[in-house]
Amino acid sequence: MSTTDIDLHEALEVPARSWLRGLVDRGPDLAAQMGTTISALRGTRRPEYIAVIGGKGGAGKTTTSVALGSVLAGTGRDRVVVVDSIPDKGTLRLKFPADQSARSLHELAGRTDQINSYAALRPFLLSNDLGLDGMWSSRHRDLQFDGSVYDEVLDFLTADYRVIVADCGTSAISAAASAVFARATQLVVVTPAQVDGFYALLETFDELSEMGHRICWGMRCRSSTGCPSRLRSTSTRSTPS
Repeated sequence: MSTTDIDLHEALEVPARSWLRGLVDRGPDLAAQMGTTISALRGTRRPEYIAVIGGKGGAGKTTTSVALGSVLAGTGRDRVVVVDSIPDKGTLRLKFPADQSARSLHELAGRTDQINSYAALRPFLLSNDLGLDGMWSSRHRDLQFDGSVYDEVLDFLTADYRVIVADCGTSAISAAASAVFARATQLVVVTPAQVDGFYALLETFDELSEMGHRICWGMRCRSSTGCPSRLRSTSTRSTPS
C-alpha cells in the first residue's frame, strides 16, 4: 500500500473536530505530513515529570529511575535527566560511570540565572552511554531549604529537558519529594512482591492521598503492581495531568 492510499486522519485517529485536524492535509507526502504534525505536537506539550517512589527501602527505586531514564533517553529524541530527590543518602551517583565528577544540584540552586546554555549546565551533570543525564544531591545540606532548592532546580531544568525523572526515595512528604509531586505528571511505584512491600505500598498511597493527590490508574493495566498512573491534585496547588 502506498502513502496515497492512506487516510492520514484515520491513521492518526484525529477527531473530526479538533485543532490537530487542521495540521494534517490530504496529500501524497505522508512522511512530511507526519513530521509536521509531530513537530507541532512536540512544540505544545508540557514537560513530563516522572516521580519514582516506594515505601520500602532497597526495593530498587534508584535502579528503576536510572533504567527508565536510560530507555527514554536512548529511544527518544528528547533530552532526559534523572534527579536525586532523596532527602538522606541517595545512591544515584553510583549508577553512573565512576570516572565522572559533577557538582551537586544544591550548588546549582541560586545560580540558575547565570546558566544560559546546556554547555554551561554540563559541570552539574553526570551522564551515561545512552544519553541520560543525572543530577545528584549533596549529603551535607540543610534539609529545611530543600523545598526552595528543588522548586528552583526542577523548574529550571525544563528549559533543556523534555522528561525529568525524580528518584524520591521512600517518603512523599519530604520537602524534596513534595516539590516533585507538586509537578508530577506520571507516577512509578516500586515495591517488592512481599507482604511488607504491599503494606509499604498502601502507606505510600495514603501519604499521597493526605497530600491531596488522586491517583488515576491506566484503564488498560491488568496488574496490581507496577501500573502506570497519573497524579491529579485536589489541593489548592494544582498538579499537571
